[in-house]
Amino acid sequence: MNGIKKLFVALQARPVIGGLEISDSTIHFMRWNGSSWDAKSVRLVPGTVIRGEIKEKKGLVDALNLLRFQILGPKYAKAKEKIGVIVSLSSVNIYTQVFNLPVIEGEHLEKAVQLNIQMASPNGEAENYAGWQLVNPAKENMRLEILSAFLGRDIVDSLADALREGGFIPIAIESRALSLARVVKETEEKFDSQKPIITVSVDASGLDVLVIRSGHLHFDYFNSWYDLQGDQKTISLEAFRSSILRSINQVLNFYNSHWSEPVSEILVSAVGLKDEVINIIKKNFEMPVRELTPSISPPIGMEWFVALGGGLRGRMPRRKDSEISLLGIDEQEEFRREQIVHFTGFWKMLMPITILILIIVFVGSFFFLFAIDKKLKTQAVFELGGQELADISLLRSRAQEFNSSIGLLEYVNRTAHRKATIVSSLLEKVSANGIVVDRIQMRSIDVPIELVGNAKKEEDILAFKDSLSSSTMFRDPNLPLTNINRNANGYSFSITFFAKSSNTE
Repeated sequence: MNGIKKLFVALQARPVIGGLEISDSTIHFMRWNGSSWDAKSVRLVPGTVIRGEIKEKKGLVDALNLLRFQILGPKYAKAKEKIGVIVSLSSVNIYTQVFNLPVIEGEHLEKAVQLNIQMASPNGEAENYAGWQLVNPAKENMRLEILSAFLGRDIVDSLADALREGGFIPIAIESRALSLARVVKETEEKFDSQKPIITVSVDASGLDVLVIRSGHLHFDYFNSWYDLQGDQKTISLEAFRSSILRSINQVLNFYNSHWSEPVSEILVSAVGLKDEVINIIKKNFEMPVRELTPSISPPIGMEWFVALGGGLRGRMPRRKDSEISLLGIDEQEEFRREQIVHFTGFWKMLMPITILILIIVFVGSFFFLFAIDKKLKTQAVFELGGQELADISLLRSRAQEFNSSIGLLEYVNRTAHRKATIVSSLLEKVSANGIVVDRIQMRSIDVPIELVGNAKKEEDILAFKDSLSSSTMFRDPNLPLTNINRNANGYSFSITFFAKSSNTE
């Protein structure tokens, strides 16, 4: 049964995505292998990353290459595709804000959210990437609650560049708080989504206090150890206790000013000093306090919780992932191209194998039926009756049908290989001319191919048409001027063209 399940997973041609936590000191990676969680980590050289900002790019790329070697093992040298990751940033204070909207849907909701994001964006919209998600889908009191997040473009772009050089492709970038909230929601057995809770996380990056309502993150208050220790080389135990009490009190004050239902409990995730943190909270707050214990096998230490949260999101189908991502559009488009290349390469490899198996089955069936036909002919010599002769005639007809099927399968194999070559050549021209593809429609090789896409400049569209005209793979591109329309991101267009009968490119 497990073998059949793994076969179906493999036939989906979907790469497995892991969770990657990047802090100032360590990179943690967790990925579901189908039966358990694989965990790998690499320590960073001090000074490589400081407060989430890359100071030594080469050091980070080297660490990522080492991590990729640990993940792939013997396959590392031959593996060409990048490893998809949900990136959680642990040492960056990502600005988040919850705002309310009336109950609206569709395009009107999107426009209202974007307007609020523009007004809330720190340092101006041009300096940040922003993301949002609905955190109160129940539509209570005829209001929607939207969680928004903002992160500097320079941090995101430099990180995405280092990840690609290290053999990884970022699919989403999120805060450590979102990853931890997902761990609480999906792995904590006693978690009740109807009851608000506070989660306190203490690790090498700093002190993080989260508010979780309706199963979603609503507020995050993060203090790095750099901010807490100031000019001191170390943080005293008294300062440590004070920072915990002060942070929780501030979050409770914020919570009470925004929501009326009482906090049900406080969950604690602490790497080191766990008992001390729990005792401090129990002595100063009159509410249940307990340790966060994810129900996964095998059990993991608290230092892996953030990477686990990213890994849980990685298991989600991409079409269903509507959570916050602070990734730029260019990086998102690169992931889509990587998926297309992975998909076409997978089926290009699988199709000949499938055809060969079917041919073997049909040939075996032919000889089996031929043997039965011969046997029935022998019996007909000794037996009289029209029914037996009719059966023999039917079996002959079926054998001829199997012979015809073999020819059809050989034609399908040639056609599938031809389509894969066309798609590969078209993607090269799309990438070379800066085109973002929305849809490619290719019913068969003999009918026009339709491509719908976007470009930043009208000249890029015309250059793409010219490249099709001069190509030895394609012919007769048709691009009426009425098919080119200006939009907020540049120009959208649709073009039709034919694939030539032979390829000399």
